[in-house]
Amino acid sequence: YPLCALAVSAVLVWGSIFLSTVGGLFLGISLYRNVSHASDQTTRTAQQVLGGVVFFMTVLFAAVVFFLRTRIKIACEIVKSSSRAILDLKSLFCVPFCPLILGIGFAGLWIVASLYMLSIADFKEYNVDGDLGGMVEKTLAGTLTSFDSECVYDKNSEHPEIPTNMGPDNYGCLSFPETYEGLDFAGALVSTSA
Repeated sequence: YPLCALAVSAVLVWGSIFLSTVGGLFLGISLYRNVSHASDQTTRTAQQVLGGVVFFMTVLFAAVVFFLRTRIKIACEIVKSSSRAILDLKSLFCVPFCPLILGIGFAGLWIVASLYMLSIADFKEYNVDGDLGGMVEKTLAGTLTSFDSECVYDKNSEHPEIPTNMGPDNYGCLSFPETYEGLDFAGALVSTSA
């Protein structure tokens, strides 16, 4: 890239300006003149107005480029100078990559450590009423496991212990398990340190 920018930066800039100007003029003229296929007068008028706007904006763009041509030449020279600096300071390419590689390595180390801890951790069954570490009061623990004041049970169903009207829209009939399973992270920490 630096060699390409050094050799052809002005050609790329002026070529893209030229192609943009020619393309805009061609599009504006085409939109303005080719209205014979339109079915009604409103569409023809809208297309001609759009063509006139595109043509005007392209002429305005060309005028701005004409008056800023010296600044565009200076910008091309700056690109050439920066390309020379990059070619002279080859170690400049290593600077952003070394910290990036170190950061990726550090993140990878913690990912491997986390995967190792998760692989040696066992699932443990926790009681809702006693194993939440004091987050749930003992008086509320029994009532938090089920709200079944509005539950309807069908004794003839395959699972008579499951309410038939339990769901996310019926908050009067919710049932929570008495126990739940979770990873024992404390046990994984103890087994790695021992």
